[in-house]
Amino acid sequence: MPEQTSNSSAVNQAATDSKDAKNEDIDKEPIDYNPRWTGYCYIILASLVNFCSVSNVPGGTRTSIWYISIAFGALSFAVSSLIMIQNWSQPYQDFLPNVTKLRDGYLEGYILLALVVWWIVGVAYITRPGGIAYVASNIWYSAWLSLISCVYTLNKWSESKDILSIEEITSISPTLKFWWLLFMAACIVFGSCMDIIIRYNQPWSDFQNASFGLALGLVSMVISFVIILIHYNFLSSCHCEEGGWTELFTSFFLIFVWILGLSILTQEGGLAATMSGNQCVRHPGNIVPFELNCTIAVNGLVVPCSEIPELIPGSNLFVACWCCMLSSVAVAFKWKAAQALKFAQAEAERQQQKEQEEQQFGSDYGDVDADNDDEIDED
Repeated sequence: MPEQTSNSSAVNQAATDSKDAKNEDIDKEPIDYNPRWTGYCYIILASLVNFCSVSNVPGGTRTSIWYISIAFGALSFAVSSLIMIQNWSQPYQDFLPNVTKLRDGYLEGYILLALVVWWIVGVAYITRPGGIAYVASNIWYSAWLSLISCVYTLNKWSESKDILSIEEITSISPTLKFWWLLFMAACIVFGSCMDIIIRYNQPWSDFQNASFGLALGLVSMVISFVIILIHYNFLSSCHCEEGGWTELFTSFFLIFVWILGLSILTQEGGLAATMSGNQCVRHPGNIVPFELNCTIAVNGLVVPCSEIPELIPGSNLFVACWCCMLSSVAVAFKWKAAQALKFAQAEAERQQQKEQEEQQFGSDYGDVDADNDDEIDED
């Protein structure tokens, strides 16, 4: 009897423990993993490549630019890594706060917005004319990929919170996204040329090309910004509308202007002929387009910098100029596609209206016949 009693109590205790465990599982909230983990992985990888590439710059070329540039990749890598560590370690710990739940998830949005602003400054600094990005191509590509990854992740967060997304902002018309692309590329052309004029104010022939690129970027910025405002109905008083002939003629004008700009800026020896330029290493502590007693490879031959007549800094101009040109062409093609779509929609509406009128006429004619038949029957 004592053994049976002890066995039954043990069974009851085990059943009670299992029931308590089930109740704890029911009471425990389900693990809410961050749905934007792919975007954070992109940020981590791009930031890590940027950090490692800047770190591997030879010690002899390290100036204050190096110490500032290395901070951009290091900070974004640390922040995004902490968010992913918390996300993937949720089943094993509960002392790290879930960033997707703090302040109803808006803290995550503030962090992503800060990262976007951080990398806008980082790209502007790292890839500026003569910047450290042109020491190694990995630095240039990883800086831009870091910015794009931050924008992508912020856009995904914005969509999850039902806030304005890039798709909603640019889907008003088929041409609007390309006007935005043209505007941003023109800003890069304008900023790069302005930086070259200010910091490389030397008596060299390409200084005139920089002034031409500055004017070209400014004109494209103003035109594209005005067209964007027209799409959002901010300039309804000027009697211009999206998809009109003004937009088409404007795109033709920009295509012509940028064909001329590419022929001048990207010609052999031009200011935007290549991404990396042909300048030598910076002089420590001074921002000048050459360093004394340095050499550089020109067409496979190592020559002193002093023998090179024009020292062109690496910049974003090559890519930005081509983006402006291709965006202008895309606007013209999308305008034609939009007009064809509008024509098809108008034809469909006219056909539908015609069918409705025929149906209405048929019903009215039937009512008249019915009334005549009633009058004949009465007679």
